[in-house]
Amino acid sequence: MVIVNSNWRGGTLRKITVIIILSLFILLFLVGSAHADIYMRLNVYDDATARLNIKITNMEPEIYDEISSNKAAITTAVANAINASSVDIVSNDTVRSIEIICSLTDERIDQEVNMDKMLQIIRVKTEWMKFSLPLTQNVSIDFAQLLPSKVSAWNKTDNGYIYTSTSDFGKVTFEIVGPSSTTSFYVGGETVIFELPLSKSDLFISSPYIMLVIVIILILVAIVYRKLRYG
Repeated sequence: MVIVNSNWRGGTLRKITVIIILSLFILLFLVGSAHADIYMRLNVYDDATARLNIKITNMEPEIYDEISSNKAAITTAVANAINASSVDIVSNDTVRSIEIICSLTDERIDQEVNMDKMLQIIRVKTEWMKFSLPLTQNVSIDFAQLLPSKVSAWNKTDNGYIYTSTSDFGKVTFEIVGPSSTTSFYVGGETVIFELPLSKSDLFISSPYIMLVIVIILILVAIVYRKLRYG
């Protein structure tokens, strides 16, 4: 008869249990983890439109392959999440990266002409940038967790604001770039405000001589009409 020491058996079972739990934990971590670098850039133009670029690079091969086969679903998800007027996705198999390009033309970008200051003012809301982007069934990007609470926490650049950090996902960079003709810009709450010189059409409309020009044109039209009608 073989007698098994109960203490030895209990200790062995505990070791086996610990090994199984650790193995499961490591397996889950490897399956559920994803690493990539994210670069989001919002270009604002002087006609109060904008283009949003989201570039995701340095992805793991398995994740990249799954995302590449899921472009249609990603396009729909982005369009619904940020109400983009158009969404395009470009992938690069060589460096395992994708770029999502969106056009924005709604109330998130407000335009105002200030005749007193002779300025064109463009206000860009930023709350909408904190959306969730599903890439695959198991991997998604929650920009609400990656972005700081306020745009005022971002660093100021020559023509906008930029925020860079390192998260569990990877290196994260967010940037807002104003129109090339911007003369001044600042943050008000969650809104980035760009000030630009008036366009030529705005300058013409605001000119004190416009009424005189209109009157002269009307007189000339009347003279031409009379000559054509009465000879």
